[in-house]
Amino acid sequence: MSPLPGRHQSLVEGDFDDINAVVAGILPKFHIIDIPQASDNPDIRLFKLRMLNDAPGTLVFEKQPDGRIQIRCALGRFPNHELDEKLARALAERFEQLRGQVTAPITLPEQK
Repeated sequence: MSPLPGRHQSLVEGDFDDINAVVAGILPKFHIIDIPQASDNPDIRLFKLRMLNDAPGTLVFEKQPDGRIQIRCALGRFPNHELDEKLARALAERFEQLRGQVTAPITLPEQK
């Protein structure tokens, strides 16, 4: 595993090319803005996050050798594992909604 930031980690099935659509669909639901960061590795996408209360966060997507995507996230100045997990679960579900689709309605896990 790479030494990249993130308190919560999830491994998901999905298309790496869908990252922008996943981020654009889910982060506004959490009232979070993203600031994409440069990466020298084409298999890693990094985002700095900013919450409404100006708390920082990080979000990392890393393509694994088996094609799955590892999501790592950390929200806030202090650990909030519940919120980190909630965001990671919503991102993972959005990857599932988009897999093999051009578009799909956005739903959060709690709305099922």
